[in-house]
Amino acid sequence: MRKLILSVLIVSLAGCSGKKDTPVLPPEKASLVFPLQNQVCTSGSVISNSQSIIEFKWNPAGNAQSYELHIKHLLKDSAVVKTTSATSLSVPLSRNTPYSWYVISKSSKTAETAKSEGWKFYNSGPASSSYAPYPATINAPAMAESFPQGTQKVNLNWSGNDVDWDISTYDVYFGTEGNLSLLKTDTKETSITDVTVRSGTTYYWKVITKDAKGNSSETVVYQFSVK
Repeated sequence: MRKLILSVLIVSLAGCSGKKDTPVLPPEKASLVFPLQNQVCTSGSVISNSQSIIEFKWNPAGNAQSYELHIKHLLKDSAVVKTTSATSLSVPLSRNTPYSWYVISKSSKTAETAKSEGWKFYNSGPASSSYAPYPATINAPAMAESFPQGTQKVNLNWSGNDVDWDISTYDVYFGTEGNLSLLKTDTKETSITDVTVRSGTTYYWKVITKDAKGNSSETVVYQFSVK
């Protein structure tokens, strides 16, 4: 009987002194290093008149085992995604072209991820003395946003940026499908308030950004609907 009681005590003590599982920590955000935010990148390795290789760099992120590098061609609104376990990656890109980029930190131990800041840069090209503005960033309405039935007015809002810091004005086009017309021209504002809309309609709009040297860029066409 004593042996039985002693065995039970030993098992109980072993259970109490067992180690707890170490919690899995999610990956942290990477901090971007290069290409620099809102700068002209001139350090790429030129491989042709139309392309150069840019080395993207970022600092290691805590608890991260791998990274996804996301690069967006701002004129075509197309993206490239590359995966690496390193903290740098060389990618061929079009010259004389604006891009944005960010990094997602990942770990095989958890499904959680972390997204870095998003930076923009302009990949330089031959004989460039001035650079077109970045396409405007559409803030609201968001792409494919849906407004409730009965909505009669919406506000259009965007923001602009340029490595030369010489944005002059914006042209805004607005309308229904196949009928995009100039809503406002040469405005220095970055919003238009109280645009009239009606229920059961999908609307489309875009912004053209112009600078003091005659360069321009335009967004892709955004859309929203009113139920």
